[in-house]
Amino acid sequence: SRADAFATIALKACSLLPWWAPVDTRPRWAGLASRAYHIAMLLLNFVFLGFATYRLIESRLFHDEETSESEGVLSVMHVAVASGSLLVLCSCGGIWDYGERTSKLCETIASLKACCQMNGVRESWGQMTALYVLLFLIVLPSEVAAHFSATVSHSCDASATICYLSLIGFAAAVANLLCAALLVAHLATGLSLIVDKFAIQLYIGEWCDVQDLKASWRAICGCMRNTSRILQWCIAAVASTAMLMPLLVLYDVQLNMVWSATAKVALMLGLAGVCFVAARTTSTCMRLPSFVMLLDPGPEMEQEFLDLALFVHFIEAGFYFYDTRVTVSLAMKFMYVVMAITFALGSKLFGLI
Repeated sequence: SRADAFATIALKACSLLPWWAPVDTRPRWAGLASRAYHIAMLLLNFVFLGFATYRLIESRLFHDEETSESEGVLSVMHVAVASGSLLVLCSCGGIWDYGERTSKLCETIASLKACCQMNGVRESWGQMTALYVLLFLIVLPSEVAAHFSATVSHSCDASATICYLSLIGFAAAVANLLCAALLVAHLATGLSLIVDKFAIQLYIGEWCDVQDLKASWRAICGCMRNTSRILQWCIAAVASTAMLMPLLVLYDVQLNMVWSATAKVALMLGLAGVCFVAARTTSTCMRLPSFVMLLDPGPEMEQEFLDLALFVHFIEAGFYFYDTRVTVSLAMKFMYVVMAITFALGSKLFGLI
């Protein structure tokens, strides 16, 4: 579909996927070109992070109070998105093991596509991807335009060249973060649809033997583990950047930068929503054993379905960050803590109470 094609091009442009798939028939120059492009993106983000850090220190030490506050907000935003972007690039491609990481990522995506095709959910997956692409196309230009307006209004002492170069680095870093969010949401939605299809097959009786169901669930769980292992640092980068957004929104509100604050709220909701999309996959898996127990397969199959429910329960499928199972309740607790910290800091810094 067009949405899948656009998502693939965007991920390749942000160097989250290699331009040429890592297959044996690929020419050597193609792999070197993909690696060189990835290193160039890393250097761009690293230079942007260093420049943003320098501007932040400079604004605090050498400028007056009003200029320091306005430029400080912009510099903190730059540092936040540049750090998240670097973490995303290191997660998807790394530095020294680029070939191995990209090969695993491409294999994971290919196996997930094949699993979705086999379970008949490829069309639904494409429709959800189209929705994510639409949100991507709304949030990215809005954030870049709002940041450009804030830069022009509150960085009058900086030269035009510095402002434009800073804007280019900021746009690249935000695009990397949003593409990482798009990748996580895309793959997590595919996994959720596969789990839902598995539950539907149980409900309508599209199965021949319980052992076949167990084998199918093992394959699904293997795909989940591979996906979560590949994407765990992408999720960490997206979540950590979203955690800083509420405080930056408060700064923008204090400086009467309403448009910039609105764009940051949209970015924050988009990044935080990705964590809930990934957590929904785990919660769907957690509810599956109780769903199996509610089915009535008949007296002769009751024991086998009880064994199936225990099998699904003890295998503990879902998204993981190392050994931590990412659930909706965990994401809600994380959001509550972030809101509490933001309110406390906002009260101290801006006198909200």
